[in-house]
Amino acid sequence: MCDINKPHNLPPRRSNWLFWGLSATVSSHFATAYTLLLARGFDYERYAYGQVDYPARTRVLMSFVFRWVILAAQRIHFSPPAGARIDLLGGTTLFAVMVSMMTAIWATRKSIQVLLGEETPWLWVAFLVPYMAYFHFILIAEIRVQTPYDLPSVAFYALALYSILAQRRALFYVVLAAGTANRETTIFLPFLFLFQQLYDDRRPVEAPASFKWPQIGELAAQLALWSAVHIWAASTVAGGEHLWQHHLRQNIHFIFDPLHWPTMASVFGFLWIPYLIFFKEIPSVYMRRCGVLLVPWFVLMVLFGDLLEIRIHSEWIPYFAVCMALLCSSRSKSESAHTAAV
Repeated sequence: MCDINKPHNLPPRRSNWLFWGLSATVSSHFATAYTLLLARGFDYERYAYGQVDYPARTRVLMSFVFRWVILAAQRIHFSPPAGARIDLLGGTTLFAVMVSMMTAIWATRKSIQVLLGEETPWLWVAFLVPYMAYFHFILIAEIRVQTPYDLPSVAFYALALYSILAQRRALFYVVLAAGTANRETTIFLPFLFLFQQLYDDRRPVEAPASFKWPQIGELAAQLALWSAVHIWAASTVAGGEHLWQHHLRQNIHFIFDPLHWPTMASVFGFLWIPYLIFFKEIPSVYMRRCGVLLVPWFVLMVLFGDLLEIRIHSEWIPYFAVCMALLCSSRSKSESAHTAAV
């Protein structure tokens, strides 16, 4: 009988070529659809110079990229041909989205391999990243907009998760700094890092009891880095000071209006359903601990986000993909063991 946990259908090199060929194809398709089908959330040229509304103007990473592209095009006197379907900044967005998607797929694949082994067949579950992204950005029926920092946020979270699992501290700090310049939601990354420092098997709710002072100190240092980058990013644009804009009343209306339930339920391509059902079966204690952070995340989004913009949850896409790979692996082993016993 063929053991599903022993990959032997394709030679490793051919399998890698197939994986990355498919990754490039899917990423280019998604980037094209994202760039051409979705309306822009604001004027990209004004964003490049920090002239859009808060909080977009304080998410400065891609504004620097746009500004560099504009200045480079001016130096070489480049302009898109007449009748082109996409302008200069649209082309930059397309490229950034494609690179971000491929990076997120790669980092998610690496996270799966860290947890399940280099030769695991479940590395293909990394393609749940574009699957969920299609639901969050392309297939959504209600609020269909694009922003330059959407897909880079997914890539930064995927890289952060991989750096934590692989214990690559330097990479984590680079991602934390760059990701914070892209979007302030990186505030959760230091807590993802902290949870990995616990080497016992305590349940998520019991984990804080085993924190040590060096771990708390590093958490404080990471939060200080986050604050410094966030303050610096806000200082680079006029009117960059923090403004609280809560949407609680609006979101409560959305939660109790059945017309909006299909949109909100489609988050993560409906994979939150098997995630909740089989949560206790996720074999990684660390990944279960990380799930605890979904509660404060959701609370903050109810307060300050727009729940119909399900893209506000997209940072967690790589996490859900890795959890699905772990569940697939665990359940397949259980089925194999049951079959062998019978």
